[in-house]
Amino acid sequence: MTTPILIYGIGAMARVIASYVRRTHNIIGYTVDDVVIQNGQTQFNNLPLYPFSQIRDFVAPNACKVIMTVGYRNMNDLKLERIKQLQDQGFEITGYCDPNLVRHDDVSIDETAIILDHVSIHSGSQIGPHAFITSQVNIGHDCQIGEAVWINGGVSIGGGASIGRLSVLSMNSCIAHGVEMGERVFVGANTLVQRSIADDGVVLSASGELHRLKSRSFLKFAKLEE
Repeated sequence: MTTPILIYGIGAMARVIASYVRRTHNIIGYTVDDVVIQNGQTQFNNLPLYPFSQIRDFVAPNACKVIMTVGYRNMNDLKLERIKQLQDQGFEITGYCDPNLVRHDDVSIDETAIILDHVSIHSGSQIGPHAFITSQVNIGHDCQIGEAVWINGGVSIGGGASIGRLSVLSMNSCIAHGVEMGERVFVGANTLVQRSIADDGVVLSASGELHRLKSRSFLKFAKLEE
């Protein structure tokens, strides 16, 4: 019998994660910061909603495990703050790996990581604690994904790359082979990263402005024609 799950968060991410988790676990309710609860709200997603400041009055720490559904606010610092507060009260944090995960040989995934459907992780890679990896992500061989890294849909990470803790990889970004990325790095959507990035760096793709060359001329100029 699976351990009951309490979910921290009541945003869109909480609804999405719950739609996965409920397939294999019993969700007993939700908790969130008191200031987020409006007008005496006592339910979310048709389940009980408990004020975070009083969570032990409603749920015993040994009666469930907690899944965190927190966005990357303040570069994931908020998530780690709430995790520590829950752990200090005796709650255990857990994660979720979708059955459609393609996990190759010698892959290490921390039990607190959340990995959604149609993700492929190649041999020798390591996924750190509290990492969040959404759908349609490909992680090459021998990669290191640090603590509380957020990886959005469509991201591709080349073999041997290292993503520092608290970093955010936005939708459809691509990290080249062997790139070493520091802590708290933000990579924008549709961005190709081909060199290593120091702590707190921000990497954005060029805006979607039209190129001065026509398409046929551009292919010849960029030597992309076969």
